Amino acid sequence: MITHAIIAAAGLGTRLRPYTANKPKGLVEVAGSPLLPRLARQLEQAGIEDMTTVIGYRGEMLAAALSGERWRMSMTLVSSMDFETSNNISSIAAAPVPDGPVLIADCDVLLSRFPSEWLQKDGADLTIPTRPLQDGEAGTVVRALPGARWNMTVLRRSQDARVDDRKSISLYLLKSPALVAEFFSAVRIAFASGQTSLYYEDVLSEIVAQDRYKVNVVNIEDLEIDAFEIDTVQDLQAAEMTLSARAWSVHPKHSAIRS
Repeated sequence: MITHAIIAAAGLGTRLRPYTANKPKGLVEVAGSPLLPRLARQLEQAGIEDMTTVIGYRGEMLAAALSGERWRMSMTLVSSMDFETSNNISSIAAAPVPDGPVLIADCDVLLSRFPSEWLQKDGADLTIPTRPLQDGEAGTVVRALPGARWNMTVLRRSQDARVDDRKSISLYLLKSPALVAEFFSAVRIAFASGQTSLYYEDVLSEIVAQDRYKVNVVNIEDLEIDAFEIDTVQDLQAAEMTLSARAWSVHPKHSAIRS
């Protein structure tokens, strides 16, 4: 079972301005609830025992917000010194290397619920929750290959998308100690060599492409789970509309419940 999580929360959140002009993305509120504390509470309730958060921009505000809550799980804060000049690879490079399976997520992930089963063994080395890719969307996607296999790629342009692509929700469950060790080693090598324009998903994609690890892709709509990655003002507005329409309970101290 995965009991450790690493959350990347160091970025500037420039696409979310003006909401991030004076606060980090992880404290942007959706329906009155800040993103990161809400995600952290869901992870704790699902069974995470130790959460490492990599902070950078307005990191003192995130530290204060997290320390102001009472947690059963252990909370560790790590600072990224390169958040202003690099992509999210710097957050993973700054985090301590886990000694076992780990959940990795961005701080802007908003879920209607987080199933505790995702933390359990499922016969895969890597489990990726996904949703349908929307028109005009880019980002990390997975693609079906012959033989019940999957490929993973980071789309820089929406024009490169394929009809059957599925969008990652920016949350990855690394369940194989071998994969964890290889991934963190590759991230550190890439970062140390100056490849700061990479996303950590680029590194994970290269490892997946070698077809040495079993990948399990989860369709969240089959589980009646809604997910948003709050990267832009448009994402924030869409999430607010969905929460209003479906009457989610989004207080960080409680699990999300749809009426």
